[in-house]
Amino acid sequence: TPTWGRASETFGENPTLAGILGAAQLHAELDNIPFVVLKHFGTYGQENSRRTLNTLVGEAALYENYLRPFAMAREGATDALARTRTNDVMMMCSYGDVSGTQSCLSPRLRDALESFGYHGLVRSDLDVKAGVGALYAAGVSLIKPQGALTISSLSSLSPSTRQALRAAAISVVAEMFQGGLVTPTSVAERSTGTTMSPSLHDKGIGIANDVERRGAVLLKNDGFFPLASTGSTTILAFRDLTDTCLRLARTLTNRGLTTNCSTFNLNLSSGYRPFTTLSAAAPHTTKRASVVFSAPAAGPYLVQLQSLGNTSLILDGQTLLSVGGTTEFPCPAYATVAVAPHATLHFTATWSGSAPTISLIPLSAAVATARAAVARSSRVIVLASDVGREGADRATLELPYGMDAIICAPRARFTLRIAGSSSGLNPTASATEKSSVSTGGRPRRACATKTSSTITSIALVSR
Repeated sequence: TPTWGRASETFGENPTLAGILGAAQLHAELDNIPFVVLKHFGTYGQENSRRTLNTLVGEAALYENYLRPFAMAREGATDALARTRTNDVMMMCSYGDVSGTQSCLSPRLRDALESFGYHGLVRSDLDVKAGVGALYAAGVSLIKPQGALTISSLSSLSPSTRQALRAAAISVVAEMFQGGLVTPTSVAERSTGTTMSPSLHDKGIGIANDVERRGAVLLKNDGFFPLASTGSTTILAFRDLTDTCLRLARTLTNRGLTTNCSTFNLNLSSGYRPFTTLSAAAPHTTKRASVVFSAPAAGPYLVQLQSLGNTSLILDGQTLLSVGGTTEFPCPAYATVAVAPHATLHFTATWSGSAPTISLIPLSAAVATARAAVARSSRVIVLASDVGREGADRATLELPYGMDAIICAPRARFTLRIAGSSSGLNPTASATEKSSVSTGGRPRRACATKTSSTITSIALVSR
C-alpha cells in the first residue's frame, strides 16, 4: 500500500509489474553476484505490528497478490541460472503469520515454493518469533536471530533439531562451494577485515546516484523547461536538502542563470503543547484525553504526533491522524491545518501503551519566506523530500515538516484540513483523561517517520 514504510524498497503495488521488474533485475544480477535473495516471501505488506500480524488470506489472493512476483522473478531467471551454473537464488521468508502460522513455518508457503520449482536455500528475517528447532525442521537453512546462539544452547537441542541443523549446514556449505565462496584464496583471507574499501564505497554511491538520475520522470512541463536565461530563479528547500539546493543553485549560476537558494530549518521541538501531561495506559486498556486549545495566531500550523502506535488524534470531531498497530521506534506523524482568526481547536487523543506527544508548530514565518521568494523571483523551484523506513508505516500521504503548506504558498493556497470555530485567545485550557478496557480493534492507518530512504519531489512555479 502507499502508506507502507518500505514501499520505496519495492517495485510498486502491482504484483505483475513487480514480477516483471524483479525478473529483469535478478537476471542481470546473477551474472555478477553469487547469491541473490528474494524477499519477503509471504504476506508482508505493513510495518506496524509486523512481527505479530496474522494475515487471513485465501489461496487466490495469496498467489495472485503476494506470491506472483516471486514466481515470475524465479521463472525469469531460469536461463541465467542455467548459464552461470554457480550462482543461485535464495528466498527470505517474511515477518508475521499466514492464517495463524508463522510465515517461515507455513506449510502453505513451503508448498508454494515447491509449485514454483524452487529448491534453494530459505533464510529467515531478523527475529521472526519462531523457535530455532521449528525453523530448521520446517526447512529453513539460515536463521537471522536477534541474539547469537551459544555452544551451550546448541548442545541442549533435541536430536531431531540437531539433525535438522546438520542438514541445513550441509546445504549451506554446499551452496558456498558451488558459488565459489570457498576457495584457497578465500580461506587464506578468512581473517581479513570486512571494512569496505573507499573505492568500492564510492562506486556504490555512483551507481545509486546514476539510478536516481535515470529514474527521475518529468510528469508535466507547461513551458517551464528549459529555464529562461532572463529573470531570476529562487530554489526553496527544506533542511534535509540544503546541500542539494546549494549545489543546484551553483550549477545554474555557472550556466548563466541568476539563481539563489533559500532553506527552511523548522524547529520541530518548538511550538505549543495543547495537552500538558499524558500518562501511559495500563496493559490492555485505552486512554482518552480531550483539550480545548485557543490558537495564539491565525495561519497554517504543523500538527506533530509522536507515538509508538495505537494512537489517534481527532480535531473538531474529525480524525486528523491515526497510527494503527505498534511501531518499532518513536514515530512522528504530521498533518497541516489552517487555523482561522480567534479559532478554538477541540482535540481528542486516544492511545494504548506509551503516551503520545502532540505539538502544534506555527508555519506562518516559513510561508511568508516562500511568498517573499515568489515576489522577488521570476521562477521558483521547491525541493521537497518524502520519508519512510523499516519499522513504521505512514499515517498519511502528506509530506513531513509542513512541506505541503510551503509548496502551496507560492500559489497562495494551503493544505486546508479543518478550521476551528471562533473563541478566545488563551493558548491552553483544561484537559481530561479517561481509561477504558481495550476492545482489541486497531485503526487501519499507519505512521510516518524519519528515514534512511528518501524520495525527492520538485514543485515548479512560474510567474
